[in-house]
Formats: sequence, structure tokens, C-alpha cells
Amino acid sequence: MILKIRKRTLAVISILFASGVISVWVGIQISTNAQIGQDRGQSPDGPPNQSRRRVIEIDEIEWRQDIPLPAKVGQSTVIAIGVPLRNVCRPSQDGNHVTTDYEVQLQEVIKGEVRPGSIISVSMPGGLVTEADQTLLEVRARPVRKMQNGRTYVLFLKAAPSNGNAEFTTVRGSQGLYEIPPNGSRLIHLGRSFELPPADDGEEVSVFVQAVRRLSRNR
Repeated sequence: MILKIRKRTLAVISILFASGVISVWVGIQISTNAQIGQDRGQSPDGPPNQSRRRVIEIDEIEWRQDIPLPAKVGQSTVIAIGVPLRNVCRPSQDGNHVTTDYEVQLQEVIKGEVRPGSIISVSMPGGLVTEADQTLLEVRARPVRKMQNGRTYVLFLKAAPSNGNAEFTTVRGSQGLYEIPPNGSRLIHLGRSFELPPADDGEEVSVFVQAVRRLSRNR
């Protein structure tokens, strides 16, 4: 009886050992095949991965240098208070540039031939798109801070380039953007020194808007 039990035990151990060896071998083969696939540019469980990334850095002197308020008013075709509702990144026609294009609903128009309540399109430089060959094209406009949907801004705008996707673009990058915080106290200038984060330490909103109205009437 004891001999039979020993034989059964040895048989079970042999089966388990063989199963373990087979499992290890299968695992090694899967790992090897996956590595070969990756070396060939393939996904372990899918077709060849053709995705690539193309990065373009852009910088303009005017994006870093602010100008006095009267000059900024003079360079603006439209000055308005508005709220971006949504945005999308789009490539340029030549495929070497990307803009982030916003739909902005206007609350008040201080200067320009647009109506309060209307929705206009505003582009800002930079963004990320997928090209036809699945290449990721990223355009980085590092000294430009962009708007956020749902927030309120004083926008200094000019006509967008004719080959662009929007009606307007901001004056001097984010130099033409002033956020009005929810508490409505002091402005946040998105074009302030890029060594410092944006902060609500600008002019009082009512004082700033009044000055812009006065300067716009004199233009």
C-alpha cells in the first residue's frame, strides 16, 4: 500500500515538473517573438506600428515683448470680452504649422465690427495633430500661453493670416490676452514674464476695461 502511494506521488511530481518546464519554454518563446516584433517596428499583438512624432519649435520676439496699452489698442482690429467655448488643433495648408483654434462667444465688444453675443473663431500658435501617415505633428510655441475653455478674457485681436483656419488671431501671442478671474477683482495677464506663473496681480478689471474703452474711442 505504501509503495503504491509513493509511486502515485512520484507520478504527480513528474507531471507537475514537466508542465512547469513546458510553461517556461512557452513563455520564453512568446517573449522572444515579442522582442523580435518590436525590433522590426511591430506591436507584439498587432500589425507594424507606423506612428512617428515630428516636433517643430517656433518662437517670435513679439510673443515675449509686451508693448504699452495704447499701442496694443492701435494694433487690434477687434477688442472684446469673451468666453472660449471649445477648441481644436488644425494643421496649416503647407503642413509645417499647427494652430489651436477656438470658438469664442463675445459678451462685450469694445472695438471692431463684430456683435456682442456672436461667436468668432480665434487661432493661437501651436498644437498637436495626427497627419495622414499617422505621424504626430507637434508644434511648440513655448512663450505662448493659451486660453482655457469656459474662462473669461479680454481679447486683443487682429485678422488671422489668409491661409489660416480662423477669422482672428491674438495680438502678439498671449500678450493680447487678459483673463478676468471668477471673483472679478484683478486681471491675469497671460503674457506676463514667462519666468513667473500667471497670477491675479494685474490691474483692477474695471480700471483696465475703462482705459481700453477710452483709448478705443480715440482711435
